[in-house]
Amino acid sequence: MTDFLPIGTFYANLSGAQRRAILYAIEKGLELRNSCPWIADEFRQGKSISALAQDERIKKSFNGSIKTLYRALSLALGGYNREVSFSEIQQYSGLIPNEEYLSLIQEHNKQSTNEWNKQMQERGIGLAAMTRKQRQEIGRRSGLKQLENKIGIHAQTLEERKLIIKKALVAQGKTPWENDEMKHCYELSLQERFRKSSRVNWEDIAVSVNQKYHAGKSLRDNRAVAKAAKKWEERNMPKQERENSSLLEQYIGEEDG
Repeated sequence: MTDFLPIGTFYANLSGAQRRAILYAIEKGLELRNSCPWIADEFRQGKSISALAQDERIKKSFNGSIKTLYRALSLALGGYNREVSFSEIQQYSGLIPNEEYLSLIQEHNKQSTNEWNKQMQERGIGLAAMTRKQRQEIGRRSGLKQLENKIGIHAQTLEERKLIIKKALVAQGKTPWENDEMKHCYELSLQERFRKSSRVNWEDIAVSVNQKYHAGKSLRDNRAVAKAAKKWEERNMPKQERENSSLLEQYIGEEDG
C-alpha cells in the first residue's frame, strides 16, 4: 500500500492505490481508537507516533505502509473530521481532546529537535556542534554575502523594509506608530497645559493621543507616548537643539525613580 498522501497532491490526482491507503488509514484510526486506548497514555508520557508505530501490538494487525500507519495513529489520537470527501466513514473523535493533542504535538516536536541537536553535537556535525562564536561568524559572513549580492533584506529599499515591519506588527495585533502621531506626542509635550513645573504629564498626553488617533481606545500609555515623542525629536530636531533641551529626558528619571 502506498503512502497516505504525498505533499502537493490533490484528491483528483490520486491513484486508486493512494485512495485505498487514505481510506485504510481512516478505518484503522477508528479501529485503533476503540481497541488500543492505551496509546493515549503513552503519547501523553512522551512516546512519539513513530515509536508507537513500532509497537508489536499495533504492527501485527496492520498491513499498510509505515506512513499510512503514522496517519492512522494520528487519527486515533486526534480524531477525524471528515476532511476526505470520498470517504463514507463518519466523523469520529480522538482519544485526546483536540487542544491537548495539538499542544502535545508541539512538545513532541520540540523534544525531537532537542534530541536531534544533541546527537549532531555529540557526533560533531552541523550547527549544533559549533560554538556560539563559530555560529556568529557564519551569520556574519552570510550577511556580508547577501549585502554584496544585494539579496534578501539587502535587496529591499528602506521603505520596503518599513512596510514589511508594519505588516508584521499588524499581523501580531499591534498598532504601528505613524510619523504624524509621534510628532503630535512631541508637540503636546511642549504645551504648558501638559506640563507641571519641569515635568511632563505623559498620562494626559496619552489620553489626548488615544482620543485623536484611536477613537478613545487606550492603545497608547504614558510610557509609549513619551518614547514616541523622544524618538520623533531624535529623528527630526537638530542635534544642538536636542542638547539644549532636557524636556524629554524628564521622563526617564520620573519613571525609574
